[in-house]
Amino acid sequence: MAEYVLRHRAREAGVAHRVRTDSAGTSGWHDGENMHQGTRKILAAHGIDHQGFTSSKVRSEDFDEFDFIIAMDDNNLAELEKNVRQTPRQKSSNSPTSSPKAATATSPTRGTPATLTKPSDL
Repeated sequence: MAEYVLRHRAREAGVAHRVRTDSAGTSGWHDGENMHQGTRKILAAHGIDHQGFTSSKVRSEDFDEFDFIIAMDDNNLAELEKNVRQTPRQKSSNSPTSSPKAATATSPTRGTPATLTKPSDL
């Protein structure tokens, strides 16, 4: 959801041509699947395009290709750090201008890091 909200907001701000987004899971359990039906409904209700999504697992190359890696909670961040064998936080502190930075997103609905349920909360 966050990827599509970011794309939508980038288009609204006129900077979509400067922003490349992608989303991926840490487990790969849903590889090849479409977006969750409930997520599609929420995005559609807010007028946000949800076409073109196919679930995939994060790749170690993503840390070279993207400026920012945003984990939706501490568990996902721990999985990213374990699987890449270099913490995103370490990479960002080594070279702040050329290495990916990692962060977790905080859910305003629960007050803890989690996947957001409302695009308007981003």
